[in-house]
Amino acid sequence: MSELYLDRELDEADYVRIVESLRACGYTLDELDQILYREVHPLLMPNLVSVAGEWTGFDLDWMEERILRRRPRYPKVALVPGCWAVRDEWMKIKRAMVEGGPAAMR
Repeated sequence: MSELYLDRELDEADYVRIVESLRACGYTLDELDQILYREVHPLLMPNLVSVAGEWTGFDLDWMEERILRRRPRYPKVALVPGCWAVRDEWMKIKRAMVEGGPAAMR
């Protein structure tokens, strides 16, 4: 999910890798929505509005530590500020998880 917040365009290989990884983790789509918008998004959204954002990748240990430290404070909200920034790409990924294959991402 963190790749959605990199300062670069995702290609088809990126989408395929993300879909395969998310399928392997065993979470439902609803659980993945919660993880993305309540845990990953608040931490990484600033990268998308940064003048010189990260484009190679985020340190996963750093992310895990920050998410676990902040988890009790994440509110349950219906509206997630800035979610528009990754919504289209996230919908492509979810559609591919349901329908299967790279063709579903087009």
